[in-house]
Amino acid sequence: DNRAGAGGTIGIDHAAKSPPDGYTMILVALATYTITANLYSKLPYDPRKDLIPVIILAGAPYILTVHPSLPVKSLKELIALAKSRPRDLNYASGGTGTGPQMAFELLKLKTGMSIVHIPYKGTGPALTEHMAGQVQVALFNMIAALPVVQSGKLRGIAVSGAKRSALVPALPTITESGIGGFEEVGGHMIMVPGATPKDIAMRLHREFAKALQAPDVLTRLKGEGAEVFATPPDQAAAAIRTELDKWADVIRRSGIKVE
Repeated sequence: DNRAGAGGTIGIDHAAKSPPDGYTMILVALATYTITANLYSKLPYDPRKDLIPVIILAGAPYILTVHPSLPVKSLKELIALAKSRPRDLNYASGGTGTGPQMAFELLKLKTGMSIVHIPYKGTGPALTEHMAGQVQVALFNMIAALPVVQSGKLRGIAVSGAKRSALVPALPTITESGIGGFEEVGGHMIMVPGATPKDIAMRLHREFAKALQAPDVLTRLKGEGAEVFATPPDQAAAAIRTELDKWADVIRRSGIKVE
């Protein structure tokens, strides 16, 4: 039941208000859940209480890309260029409040770069405009950006994970590029209503963790540059709390707002 809209809050609210019997679950990006909770001033649910995580399934890093016409081949060179031309460079995203966009804002805060955000209605249009040179820089998810990076239509200069991606091993991580402790991975999780009994949540966790080890699932995830996490509920809940606090700080410092 795809209930899109309002930054994911419509679907999240529907799941939060469903019977806590284990038969209604929501698949949501960790970034979407924790960013939306801070970006929207009024939510119809409590993001810290009304849903609990069953498992963080898997995640893949983002790729930092530049248009080939931009004279930079590393993050260090991009930082230097952006600082020499404040607010002259633009970066594309699939929309305000998306995981890659917020990760780029965090990167700006950590580096002091002054690059203007150009939001599009989805990753597809953003990628198209980036390849056309209308925007010089972007941070995209692995699935969207990898084919055009491999074809040379965009230049990849770094990945956002804790370690290099096996799909693009030549690209350093952002941490390796000099921005210590930067780790942003687009992970997805399964959540259930907050009142769901613990034994049901744990049963669901075991079943999902088992499914993640199926050979065809592993092959598909590996092909998309993703890594299996299978994070237990208590650790997933801790990760959510950490992300909620982190994005609250980033949004406050960046002054990001949605209509």
